[in-house]
Amino acid sequence: MEDLVCRLEAALSAAISALGESQSEDAAFYYHAVLLARKAMLILRRYTTAEMLQAIPSQINYFKKLKPRLYNRFIYFVTFYSIECERPIGNKDHQLAYYRSKKEALGNFIEQHREFYRYYRSGQTYLDEVYFVLCSREKFLPVVDFHAEPGFSSSHDYLLAKIQAYEQVIAVLDRKFRKLRFCDRKIQLKWTASQAAFVELVYAFHCCGVFNHGGITIRELARELSEFFQTEPGDLYRLFQDCRFRKKDRTKFLSFLSKGLLQHMDGLDAYK
Repeated sequence: MEDLVCRLEAALSAAISALGESQSEDAAFYYHAVLLARKAMLILRRYTTAEMLQAIPSQINYFKKLKPRLYNRFIYFVTFYSIECERPIGNKDHQLAYYRSKKEALGNFIEQHREFYRYYRSGQTYLDEVYFVLCSREKFLPVVDFHAEPGFSSSHDYLLAKIQAYEQVIAVLDRKFRKLRFCDRKIQLKWTASQAAFVELVYAFHCCGVFNHGGITIRELARELSEFFQTEPGDLYRLFQDCRFRKKDRTKFLSFLSKGLLQHMDGLDAYK
C-alpha cells in the first residue's frame, strides 16, 4: 500500500506541474487540480481491500499516515478552488482583506480542534486506536464528503487531512498576501537571516515600544514584519525561549548588529 500511495503521489505531482505550466493558478487551474486529486483518491479507494485493513496496526498506519497524504491534497485543491472562485476582482485592498479573512477562518477551524491538533503535531499515539481505526456503520457519523464511508474511513482521518490541507493553504495565502501587498515596491526586501534572529529583533522592538508607542501585540508585530520581510515568523514563543535559555549571549543577533555597526563606525573614524 505504501508503494501505491507513493506512485499516486508522484503521478499527481507530475500532472499538477504540467497543469501549472499551461495556465496560472486561478479558479480554472484549481478546478482541474481537484479532478486530478479526486481521481487519485478513487484509485486508492479501488485498491483498498478489507484484507489489507484487518489488523489494527494496519488500520492506524493507513488512516493516520497513508490515506491523508492524498486526501489532504484533494482538500487543499477544493479549498483553493472555493477561495479563487469567490476572490474579489480588481481592487487590491479588497483582495488583501479577502485573503486575510480566509486565512483567519482557516486558522479558527484549526483552533476549534486544538486538542486533536496538538495530538497530531506532537506525534502522540495513545489515542490512535480511537482516532484511526475503521468506523462501523452503526458508529459512523456522516460528513459532507463523498470519501467518508464505512470501509474507507476512520473517525479522524478526514479531520487530520483537513488540518494538514489548511496548514498548507494558510502558508500559500501568506505568500499570496505578501506578493499582492508589496507588488508595487521597486525593491523587494527578503529576510535572509535565521528565524531565531528574526524573533530576537521582533521581541526587542516590542519590549522597547518602537512601533505605535508599544500599542501592538507581539503576534501582530511579528505578522506585519514577516509580511514586509517575506519570511515566516515560526513558533514565536518556542524560538524566544530558545534565545532566553542560551548559555552564552542571549541576544546573539542584536550583539551581532551592534558589533557590525561599531566596526563600521570605527572604520570611518580611521580615515579622520
